[in-house]
Amino acid sequence: MSSVYLQFIFNLFSLEEDEVPVLEDRSTFDAGIEDTPHSSDENETVVLEISAASETPGTSSGASTRKVRSKSKLSGTSWKVADSEVSSSHDYLGQDPIFNDDLRQPFQYVCDFLDDDIMDTIVAQSNLYAIQKNPNKPLNVDRNELEQWLGLSIYFSISKLPNIRMHWSTQLGPLREVAADVMSRNRWEEIKSKFHMVDNSILDSNPRGNRDKLFKVRPLVDKLRSKFQQIPMTQNLCVDEQLAPFKGDSSFKQYIPSKPHKYGYKFMVLADSQGMTYDFMPYTGKIDPVDDQNVPDLGASANSVLHLAQVIPTDCNHLLFFDNWFTSVPLMQHLSTRGIWCCGTVRVPRLPGIKNSKDAEKALMKKGRGSYEELRSTGEGCEVTYVKWYDTKIVNIVSTFAKANPISKVSRYDRKLKCRIDVNCPDIILQYNKSMGGVDLADCLISLYRITIRSKKYYHGTTLVMLKIIYRMGREKFDNEVHGGNDV
Repeated sequence: MSSVYLQFIFNLFSLEEDEVPVLEDRSTFDAGIEDTPHSSDENETVVLEISAASETPGTSSGASTRKVRSKSKLSGTSWKVADSEVSSSHDYLGQDPIFNDDLRQPFQYVCDFLDDDIMDTIVAQSNLYAIQKNPNKPLNVDRNELEQWLGLSIYFSISKLPNIRMHWSTQLGPLREVAADVMSRNRWEEIKSKFHMVDNSILDSNPRGNRDKLFKVRPLVDKLRSKFQQIPMTQNLCVDEQLAPFKGDSSFKQYIPSKPHKYGYKFMVLADSQGMTYDFMPYTGKIDPVDDQNVPDLGASANSVLHLAQVIPTDCNHLLFFDNWFTSVPLMQHLSTRGIWCCGTVRVPRLPGIKNSKDAEKALMKKGRGSYEELRSTGEGCEVTYVKWYDTKIVNIVSTFAKANPISKVSRYDRKLKCRIDVNCPDIILQYNKSMGGVDLADCLISLYRITIRSKKYYHGTTLVMLKIIYRMGREKFDNEVHGGNDV
């Protein structure tokens, strides 16, 4: 019976790809090094001297060896004017996703994520929590009833009403029976109030300083991450942050004014260009280094990429994309040793030896829209290409596999001419725009089924966020089975 109600809430949807933005003509960079002449001959090499001071802060006496080693890489970085090589071709050596002939329903994929172990844990801990609160009022929920409760929670994300209680209102007419036939309103609210995944007595026995902020949802987080990591990956991957709306009281709730929803939980997500999620990491206020002495400590932003990259197969020629909050040269050099090739926009202060000169940017802009410059650095056995391109503004981007050539044409609207014109665009920009939007696409699909259940308990909000991710993954895996993995 519960599977019928779960299956009822799933419906197909499709989403058109977003149009990607882009950048042209080449000259030499103003490297920002005093008394270093620039030649008009593009084949002449300009070696840039790197001072001991870099963008990465200095190490303290208690700094780890990994952090010292990672910073020492910057001292050997030198740049030269790039030649006319084209982007490197890396044949994918991994296993492509296999789509079975037997078509499964979306709710069956959801059950793969919410397996027997996690469901039994929730049932046992919810009943225990009810007894701890009031021994005279046991909850007595079972697996079947819990599945019905979760099914209704997802259904409320599709049939949206101003108040959850309105789903049982007699004014809905026949629509009232959808919720009323599954369970009563009071029973649904009782299960919601007693919903639990861990024993609170374990938390009370730990010192406050050693407490895990995700203690009450840790079993679900760990279980879902292990499930996502089992999904076969495609070649092009991306890492980006995702903000799940939440305005309740929580110590790791984030405020990001540039986001559509300014308050919520922040996740670091690894996904492909089609929005399929392979791993995620909740942000609780601190990002520690990877628990592996072979992985350097590169700072919070780069460490978040290194955490997610742990699940990427080595030496399969995966292409990984990220934005300027994550990008750094040591990060790209380390990942290249594992056969993971990177591309990302970059903040110029993170490029040792490159000066962020306003005069250089103005000189590039005078050459016209679509002009670009290119430099290349070879160090640590890895070649890094830096391209500065002018579209509506200056864009800085680096990569260990993509280069400026071949140059393509993209259509842009010119305000002065009041018509569309063709603008030169380096290949590195086209590849970045093609593969970087996977996490944003996943976020868009999740937002279509926003669960509006309100609660003062932070772990309710976190659980519902996970439930939305599961539901969206079930929908996407079903669509991939239907269409054989092709875009629709």
